[in-house]
Amino acid sequence: MKWMQSSLTQAIAGTLAITIILLASLWLGKSTVPVDHAVPSVAKPSDSSLRTEYVMEKVGSKKVQPVLSSPTDSDGYWIVERYRQYEYYYDTNGRFLYKNPTQHETYLRYWHHP
Repeated sequence: MKWMQSSLTQAIAGTLAITIILLASLWLGKSTVPVDHAVPSVAKPSDSSLRTEYVMEKVGSKKVQPVLSSPTDSDGYWIVERYRQYEYYYDTNGRFLYKNPTQHETYLRYWHHP
């Protein structure tokens, strides 16, 4: 039992010594190493004055003759319209600046009966 108490005391003393050494090194590092609180930015300022809208524009359309069957009868044709999404950029006064196409495209198909 005596040896158990002795080893427990040594373990506690060792843990306490290591804790004191670590705390002292943290305090010493904090007081000797200078830390800049504000670092100048190298990034470009954001242009938050621009307003962006996304608009779908019709790019084109074409007539397609039916191949096998039609919705109602055979004397009509399909019209396929192609739309593409654009980003519109406006300044703070609401004036249009420029537009960029996005990757989003969609198609609209409907039956036309003359």
